[in-house]
Amino acid sequence: MNGRPAPTSRARGEAGETSLQKGSGEIILYRTEDGVVEIQLQAMEGSVWLTQLEIAELFATTKQNVSLHVRNILHEGELEAASVVKESLTTATDGKQYRTKLFNLHMILAVGYWVRSPRGTQFRQWATRHFHDRFDDFDAQRRKAEALIADAEDLKSLEAVQQAVEKKGDRR
Repeated sequence: MNGRPAPTSRARGEAGETSLQKGSGEIILYRTEDGVVEIQLQAMEGSVWLTQLEIAELFATTKQNVSLHVRNILHEGELEAASVVKESLTTATDGKQYRTKLFNLHMILAVGYWVRSPRGTQFRQWATRHFHDRFDDFDAQRRKAEALIADAEDLKSLEAVQQAVEKKGDRR
């Protein structure tokens, strides 16, 4: 539906969600309660990401309306572009690569509030239930990794000091 390659493995979740593994990221399929819309949310970097067109489909609105809301959200300082927007290359059916903007869960939810549609409410409720624990776990793992990196850097510094002391002792 959105031009992304088909994922390779499936794991059935609860109603409205199917997890798929694709490369290093996970794809979560979201289906509206009425089954009319199915959206693939790319899970990566501790969030999920959608294009403007996918957000428009999710909230049953136009791409132009989503663009307007994104612009207002950023202009009013509700969110900062650097943390919620990223560019990605997408390969179209014609084989050409195009730059496209992806928006993370914070922006998706913010647009959902601005759109004020029943679909927006439905998605926000679903996202709150499903992503809170998932991203808390990601955040905890990220903090552990950062602590390990800091410990490794401290160890390298200590080794450098030890080598300097040994070198100085050898000169005497």
